[in-house]
Amino acid sequence: EELEAERRAAQMQKRPYKYSRRCLTNPPPGRTVFAVRFKVPGGEVTFSDMVRGHMKFDGDLIGDFIIVKSDGYPTYQFASPVDDALMKMTHVIRGEEHLSNTPYQLMLIDALGYERPTAYAHMPLILAADGAKLSKRKHPESNLMLFKEQGYLPEALVNYLALLGWNPGTEQEIFTFDELVRTFSFDRVQHAGARFDWEKLNWINGEYIRKLDDDELAGRLQPFVPNLDPAIIKRAVPPLKTRMHKLAQAVDYLDYLWTDPPPPTLDSATAERVRVAINVLKDVAWEPEPIEAALEKAVSESGVGKGKFYTPLRDVLTGKKVSLPIHYAFALLPKEKALSRLERAA
Repeated sequence: EELEAERRAAQMQKRPYKYSRRCLTNPPPGRTVFAVRFKVPGGEVTFSDMVRGHMKFDGDLIGDFIIVKSDGYPTYQFASPVDDALMKMTHVIRGEEHLSNTPYQLMLIDALGYERPTAYAHMPLILAADGAKLSKRKHPESNLMLFKEQGYLPEALVNYLALLGWNPGTEQEIFTFDELVRTFSFDRVQHAGARFDWEKLNWINGEYIRKLDDDELAGRLQPFVPNLDPAIIKRAVPPLKTRMHKLAQAVDYLDYLWTDPPPPTLDSATAERVRVAINVLKDVAWEPEPIEAALEKAVSESGVGKGKFYTPLRDVLTGKKVSLPIHYAFALLPKEKALSRLERAA
């Protein structure tokens, strides 16, 4: 109540609130439970920040602050700098919201006789796409497990996060970890918050996916399609590699291999083209190239374009309008099963 009265008085006088040191000079009689405050010495508190340069705070505007609460527990402002000092931390790198804590912590370090950390760096915040501070409740990008579940590669995520609030001063955007270590410098870290950009992350992740060799990518896809034989996954890698920007998309492209889609209703002309496809495919070697050649010949003889010929085949085979290239979509299914789906629809 007494502190609240002091705050209200400062507000009415339109001045910053500063603790009056009442308990230091005239402690309340009969009180047995107290908080412990740090007696601020006043004067300037200065330090160098690797992102923001020379920083200066007026200690005369800082009131004596609590370092041990009345329940006996230390506050963050006390525990954090003492922990850093005892662990001999040389660099304190943290979010910009802690910049205003630094003069408090440095005064404590100086008063206790500890050596100050060599350097501080207060990094810009990562903001949501709407410019708001990231919230676990509102923004999925704050959930680290989401990136694993969706199939973002760890090395791609590191690359993307390094570019949030920092740029190398060149056009390069794809970096190996060693390149980041060599190139990164705090003097190119921006001061303003950086907005999380899903489109940019997807592009970077797609670039990393395409750089993987086929065996490596097949291995990384295995947890996302565990019911597929590794040999099938490896056969699917070439067409998947050019289409995915995250590994979880493999499920959308390949689920027709273990899920039998219901046959669509076809008009008579479309059903006839499906029967033509059956005839050209029944004797062909079951590999992407021969399948493609046979279907291309059928298209050229049908008098319709590829889209009109292939779309119903794709629908019959996968249950979707978008799939892997039609010759791969056929080749990944056992021949008997693929032809059976066509025959059922025609």
